[in-house]
Amino acid sequence: MVEPEKEEIVVIKHKYSAFVGTDLDNLLQSLGIQSLLFTGVATNICVESTLRDGLHHDYLVTLVDDCCATYDMTDHISTIRNVENRFGMVATSEEITGFWNKR
Repeated sequence: MVEPEKEEIVVIKHKYSAFVGTDLDNLLQSLGIQSLLFTGVATNICVESTLRDGLHHDYLVTLVDDCCATYDMTDHISTIRNVENRFGMVATSEEITGFWNKR
């Protein structure tokens, strides 16, 4: 089971997008966050909705392909294509950690 650490901030959402009806944008701005990595379930619903809203709030958005899942692989692949073609970047967790390790 995955659980947040005691010091981690938890945002409880009630809509598909974590930006709707929450203080997520204010929280990210107060922390000086400019880019976001997206993971979770379901790729084509909650993850994509939050990613799109993140983009509309002027964040640089990256979908972490191998850290997302959905109930139908066709839907997952459609979201990957949408993000690559229109909204942001798609990368694997290995690509991201490799980039961070080089820095």
